[in-house]
Amino acid sequence: MKIRTFAACSLALMLLSGCVTTNATLLNGATLPAGAMLEPEQIAIYRTADQVGKSYKEVAILTSTGDSTLTDIAAFHKSMQERAAMVGANAVILGATREPSTGVELASLVLGVPANRKSEAIAISVDGLVPPPPKPKKKKWITLGPLPQAGGGLFILALHGHPIHGLKRFSPYSGIPKA
Repeated sequence: MKIRTFAACSLALMLLSGCVTTNATLLNGATLPAGAMLEPEQIAIYRTADQVGKSYKEVAILTSTGDSTLTDIAAFHKSMQERAAMVGANAVILGATREPSTGVELASLVLGVPANRKSEAIAISVDGLVPPPPKPKKKKWITLGPLPQAGGGLFILALHGHPIHGLKRFSPYSGIPKA
């Protein structure tokens, strides 16, 4: 019983440690926006402050952490864009990224603990920055069950972002939705 519990906990830890977590510390008396936020993909990313080219106000310090073996820099940037949108920024200036040392990576392999990569950025509000239009959301399909036996149907759930919009039964043989 203890081995099963340990295995389940280890699996849960590995799955949870695969994501990037970004925290924001608001600066200069900034407050969270009351109106509509930008979509994360509309948040501009700059490598240096010189690239901004316009006046801006610093909104928050962003600090991201994630397992170095299960994440990449693109996941860090996406997480930072999401958090920047939440605090009302329209751009991010990237800071330093620190990779785990070789000793930490070896300990990660032997002991199974995550070897975290850390990155910092500044969420900013750039004066007069016109964000690109948001990309249209793609429909996501999730199979709810195993493939059907002969004559059965395949249940698929259509997700359009976050509320669930509908459940339909599709026949794998005709391609025509059934009621």
